[in-house]
Amino acid sequence: MLSLIQVFINLVSLNPLFMNKAAILTDPVERIKYIICSFIGTFVYTTHFLKPLNPFLGETYNATFEDGTLFYAEQTSHRPPISHYMVYGPNKLYTMNGHALFSSGLHLNKLEVKCAGNKHIHFQDGSHITYTLPEEWFYSTLIGTLRHLTLGTVKFFDKKNEIEVQLTFGDVKNLFF
Repeated sequence: MLSLIQVFINLVSLNPLFMNKAAILTDPVERIKYIICSFIGTFVYTTHFLKPLNPFLGETYNATFEDGTLFYAEQTSHRPPISHYMVYGPNKLYTMNGHALFSSGLHLNKLEVKCAGNKHIHFQDGSHITYTLPEEWFYSTLIGTLRHLTLGTVKFFDKKNEIEVQLTFGDVKNLFF
């Protein structure tokens, strides 16, 4: 079983496809669209019901993608659990860094997971885009069909170009019986 720090690579698994393209674009609106696509596209890789193991304080993980993208992560705190990561795009097209502070709440038949911490992307032209993360809810954790919902608002900011995008994820009522 993988530790949480190893699962972090899934959050940037589409960087070679979307971030490299975003890095060479000059239109800031098109660039932020690619960043949003990269974020949403990883849902298929990060949405699963297997609990990763808690990483050890100081545990590190690194990987290299086929295009030369470098990924580094470290568990920097155990209580509360905080993980930091850094990504270097090929040929220094971009750098991406961030941290995640996890907290959870267990209810009668659901689990609420909050992940605080901003993600930062720096491009060679001086652009800097920051974004937040939504909440994750797991329903029917004891009885019924287990389901996972992403809820809340994700905000993307490009201060240099004065662009802000908000994605709001809501509960889908009566979808599961």
